[in-house]
Amino acid sequence: MITKIIRSPKGTARQEVDLTNIEIPDAYHLAMRLKKEGRVKEGEMVYDLWCLTHDLMGNILADVTGTKL
Repeated sequence: MITKIIRSPKGTARQEVDLTNIEIPDAYHLAMRLKKEGRVKEGEMVYDLWCLTHDLMGNILADVTGTKL
């Protein structure tokens, strides 16, 4: 069972982080601002990335806790 991940596994900032200590930055407002400024493609990319990180974290935590999605 996964309880920790290694951040930057091949970099100089390598560190082991407990799953409960991972924070996902709120990039939603950044994505919406980019879209409003006419940078639609960039806004969509940031939004998709933000959604993906939440989905991945949700799936990892569900697996750890035995919760059904």
